[in-house]
Amino acid sequence: MQYITGITNNLNQTFSISTVNGTIATINMYYETNQKGWFFNVTWNGSNPAYKVNGNRITVFPNLLRQYQYILPFGLGCTTSDGYDPLNISDFSDGYAQLFILTQTQVKALETSIFVGN
Repeated sequence: MQYITGITNNLNQTFSISTVNGTIATINMYYETNQKGWFFNVTWNGSNPAYKVNGNRITVFPNLLRQYQYILPFGLGCTTSDGYDPLNISDFSDGYAQLFILTQTQVKALETSIFVGN
């Protein structure tokens, strides 16, 4: 897994991540003050046209993109130091929460070890 570094406490930020197969995933994170939480959009240029996932909340979960596992060749996970969801604008910048990209192999391993029988 590849941790996404450089996340700040800016309300809106965008990262381009190179996936294992060489395609680019663009992740836009934004903080919603009225909902007290982080949300994300993902655009993947590995299909034509590019595939987009919009408006998902960032919660503690091994693969936030699980429902797209047969479309996207990567996953997106979030952990925190105490297992609670990242609710504060500073949660990523102060190290309380971590966001990471999973390879397709890691996504498959999660499916067989955590989501057994699904």
